[in-house]
Amino acid sequence: MMNKKQTIYMVGVGGMGMAPLAVYLSKIGNTVHGFDDSLSEQVREILDRSGVIISSNLDGLESGDLLVYSSAISHTHPMLIRARKAGIQIIKRGSMLAKQAEGKRLVAVVGSHGKTTTAHMLAHLLNARGFPANFIGGGLFNDENLDPAWSANSDWLVAEVDESDGGIEEVSPEITLLTNLDWDHPDFYRSEEELKEAFGRLFTRTTGQLLLPYSQAEHLIDILPEADVNVHLFGEQGDYEIESNTEVETGTELRLCGRFSDKSVNVATRGRFNLQNALAALALGHSMGLREFSDGLSDFSGINRRQSVLYESSKLSVIADYAHHPTEISALLDATSEWYPNRRKVVVFQPHRYSRTAQFREAFARELNNADQLFVLPVYSAGESHQDKGDLGSLRQLMPDAEFLYWLPGHTRLKRMLKEQDKPSVILFIGAGSIEKPARLFGAICRNNGSVEKEWLEYLRPQLSPNGRLRTGESLHNKTTLKIGGKAKFYAEPDSMEDLLQLLESAAMFGLPHYILGRGSNLIVSDEGFPGIVIRLSRPFWRSVNVLKSGQIRVGGGARLGEVANRACACGISGFEFLEGIPGSIGGALKMNAGAMGSWIFDFVEEVTVMNDRGQIELLSRKVFRPGYRRCTGLEDRLALCAILESPVEDTPDAIRSRMRSFAKRRRSTQPRESSAGCIFRNPEGYYAGQLIDDVGLKGKRIGGAEVSSVHGNFIVNVGDARYGDVAELVRTVRKEVWSAHKLELFPEVELLGTNWDKTL
Repeated sequence: MMNKKQTIYMVGVGGMGMAPLAVYLSKIGNTVHGFDDSLSEQVREILDRSGVIISSNLDGLESGDLLVYSSAISHTHPMLIRARKAGIQIIKRGSMLAKQAEGKRLVAVVGSHGKTTTAHMLAHLLNARGFPANFIGGGLFNDENLDPAWSANSDWLVAEVDESDGGIEEVSPEITLLTNLDWDHPDFYRSEEELKEAFGRLFTRTTGQLLLPYSQAEHLIDILPEADVNVHLFGEQGDYEIESNTEVETGTELRLCGRFSDKSVNVATRGRFNLQNALAALALGHSMGLREFSDGLSDFSGINRRQSVLYESSKLSVIADYAHHPTEISALLDATSEWYPNRRKVVVFQPHRYSRTAQFREAFARELNNADQLFVLPVYSAGESHQDKGDLGSLRQLMPDAEFLYWLPGHTRLKRMLKEQDKPSVILFIGAGSIEKPARLFGAICRNNGSVEKEWLEYLRPQLSPNGRLRTGESLHNKTTLKIGGKAKFYAEPDSMEDLLQLLESAAMFGLPHYILGRGSNLIVSDEGFPGIVIRLSRPFWRSVNVLKSGQIRVGGGARLGEVANRACACGISGFEFLEGIPGSIGGALKMNAGAMGSWIFDFVEEVTVMNDRGQIELLSRKVFRPGYRRCTGLEDRLALCAILESPVEDTPDAIRSRMRSFAKRRRSTQPRESSAGCIFRNPEGYYAGQLIDDVGLKGKRIGGAEVSSVHGNFIVNVGDARYGDVAELVRTVRKEVWSAHKLELFPEVELLGTNWDKTL
């Protein structure tokens, strides 16, 4: 175990293996920073109260000691690239977990199914009985007041150890409990035998006791260690056994026998597989020395996404479950039939990983075809490359009655599903990927059964960070430099990358259009406003401007151009003077390749971190982009989140400031002071739009509160209470007059929101 306290950065911290580890690392005194593209409110709250610092770009990464990443994170992730450049040690989650076990009496809970529930049951049992043990789980308790990991004054460490990425190869437990062994993870293990051998090596490294399920003892005999080791079996006819079970109001009363010495225990669960998990947890507690179980599991709240009930009525139940293997799906459907014997089973299934889908597609089909109605979502890749044998096409022929959805079910489709349930039904959302989100959305729809607004707000508000802003019916009038426009149906200011991703994903799920708003320059908003979500990157995170040790400048997508110029000036970095006075942000400047005074923003770009239209984050070098006049090929369908800027020219701050003042003076003399959207028209090739407008005598032309600037003909200014209709009519007039005089067609370069130029012109 590490004794030196470290500054640790964790990428993918919202994952069910990563979040508990982050909590534990923080609780033992490390400074932990976490990053994740998608972070639920429950995980965020747990991390926050545990002292984990949530960051959207891991500021300060270069000065950290260690970066930990989950197996779902690609080696090309921007954060890993940054860490490699900075020379920071990078390790997988499993390796970091193994480090925490060094010097501890490790109790490793492993297996293909049920290990999360078993490990959390054991931790709950030990805690309830006052038996001190450190704990690192692999999921979340349903009780939101319980952390998924804790530190205790104890040599014991209880941990769920995952085999999916080889993590079991790095630990040597004192006690190992195997819940079961089923062929899985074909992305990592080439065969069932290879997986089995990995568990065999773990058994050999176990120094104390080995607990195995009696039902699989014969299957496991060939991988048991040759050296003496205490092997105990649990389950029917095992060393630890349930003699009888009786359902009670609060769960199940168990009569234990075998090594338990005939004890009676109440557990807050029911169902064959959950009782097997409870037996395993009790056996583990006994192996650790616990002898009094009493009611240690009578108030166990369960595990998030393990048969979690999101909505319940007399005719409809909505359940989310992590089942992502054919065996787990079979057990869940059997349990559902037992609990809801007279209801239709409607399944919404999201396959997890192409490799698993390819390996088990026939088994998936066999189990899922037992549903009364089946919907299949796209494969959640978890970073894997596409495999034809593991995509939806490979499943379609095996599930002829299923409905295949090529996107997560949105608001309209989910409401239709709801209306179709004319018989008492159970709707099961199952999978290990992102399916929890449409599941919770459907639960919100069931509870509200009303407007999109209520459903969207109920679904989204808990997903946003406390400092994120979300409002309805927000006027856009004062959020543009022209100072006109109606209201946005929804308006949001995300406080982090996670907030932004939640907003964009929820917009897609509800079928709501979205618009990313920067400083509001080069934009005209119609009087009708915008019928979707306007997202403004105005919170401090998006406006960051940091000068790096290399002399490069890292700027957030919402940073003011003037702030970039001022920060560069203060550090003696020349070249950015032209940005002073341009009323925009970096994100918009990159998309439009903003320029002035003979310079262009892409003259200084080294790399840009972007989000594509699928919500994926990419780190792209300058050579990917093809900037031109008022455009940049490569950014049309991407959102610039931050950029690295560099200028080779150095100068004194006084000299740079002098040039900035000169540029500012020039702007004041050549551009209007009134509210405007900047230049309205593109310059036709070989001409200046402002000069053409001046030539036809339109300077000072006014319609309502809108006027062609008397200072610069290519500006339309708001001289009073201009309306969108005034500006639109003035644009049409200018185009008509210039065409009549010069036979040159002017095209607007500013954006319209709430309408489009085709309708306007």
